[in-house]
Amino acid sequence: MKTLVTDLDGTLLVHGTIDDRVLQLLKRFQKKNRLVLATGRDLKSTEKILQQLDMHSGGLILLNGNEYIDLDDGEHIKREGISQKQAQKIIKELQGWCAQLYVVTSENHYRWTSYFETFIRLIPIPKLTKILKYKKIYELPKEIEKIAVLGYWGTSRRIKRCEKDNNIIYMKIGHFWDEIMPKGCDKSNMVRYIMKKYCIAEEDLIVFGDGQNDVEMLKLTNCSYAPAQALKSAKSAASHIYFSEEEKIKIIENLM
Repeated sequence: MKTLVTDLDGTLLVHGTIDDRVLQLLKRFQKKNRLVLATGRDLKSTEKILQQLDMHSGGLILLNGNEYIDLDDGEHIKREGISQKQAQKIIKELQGWCAQLYVVTSENHYRWTSYFETFIRLIPIPKLTKILKYKKIYELPKEIEKIAVLGYWGTSRRIKRCEKDNNIIYMKIGHFWDEIMPKGCDKSNMVRYIMKKYCIAEEDLIVFGDGQNDVEMLKLTNCSYAPAQALKSAKSAASHIYFSEEEKIKIIENLM
């Protein structure tokens, strides 16, 4: 039995959708193998993809490794998120240096008031438009899973100070997209846990990823793949680079 661990946005999903050919292949793959989705998303924003994949077995690594759900035996592991006090310090540090901040809880996504919101409304980019639909808040919720940062242009000194003082880690998810998570959060930790739990050998592990949050899990096997448009750190960590959906389809077909 092989285990395929794949990131979602930018890897399995291209512009927010799964190629129908990939979808059908992964449905077939699950009949004899294990599929694990490893994403920065929370469960609520992953449910539609689970339905599309008709996924009733395998596993979910959520919130960049801060949560794990085993669909086979129901095991559910969840670490503490970011405290309200931590979030207040982070927002104070970064608010004037990014296009938009939004706060993710287990129940919802909220956008924090931004100095640049008036200008953002003038830019016809779907991701920006989507964020502006989130409810605006002026007071932080008590339980926070992560803070997402769009269009960060602050200095590395500011990021490092934020990490050091607030016991968090700063992950570059995409070219203009970053996320702040509790320290110790890493998808690869959960992949190692799954490997140990199910006695998965390195040669039976296949990993797909495209962001900084995928780097360590890409290093776990010689069968790791990153798309050509991935971040440089992910491409350096992967053992193979693919350049099109056609190539990705052939890779998955060869796993059968």
